[in-house]
Amino acid sequence: MPNPIKNEPIAEEVITLRCGRNLAYCEYGSKDGEPILFFSGAGFGRRYVPTPFPNHLEELSVRFITVDRPGYGASDPQPGRTYRDWVGDVEQLLDYLGLSMVRFLAHSAGTPHLAAVCAFAPRRVVAAALVCPVAPIVGDPPVDRPHENWTRGFARFCLLHLGGVLDRLFGAVFRKWQAD
Repeated sequence: MPNPIKNEPIAEEVITLRCGRNLAYCEYGSKDGEPILFFSGAGFGRRYVPTPFPNHLEELSVRFITVDRPGYGASDPQPGRTYRDWVGDVEQLLDYLGLSMVRFLAHSAGTPHLAAVCAFAPRRVVAAALVCPVAPIVGDPPVDRPHENWTRGFARFCLLHLGGVLDRLFGAVFRKWQAD
């Protein structure tokens, strides 16, 4: 039986920023849909779509854009970066995509990054939703995730670099949710 869940991106690309670093992103749903830029929590990246019903993105005409923050997935690290630096990366991505303003969604460790976009580039924000927000970690550069033991580090590696593994492992559960 074919899997009815559409979880493959409609676009996946790595762009080069003005500073020479690479920034990776994916798009899901409908290319002509309402754009929503999503900042995931720690340990997740551009291949993470936070719904067991990805078909809804297309059905509701949503263009769901996910991005790897610096040092995640295929995005180059940026030692010593600040939240304001992230805003510049986001603006370059939006310019590349031809988008002047979008809706934003962030989860957990992605929320301080969205707060920075709201503070330093409000002209780019149609609306912002912060889900399970966390306070930025104080100090010089931001730290996106806590210290990792081997198990957590391996799980993060799998989530970032083995996209779709969890979908395959838990696909039966997702299909049951869709059927219900």
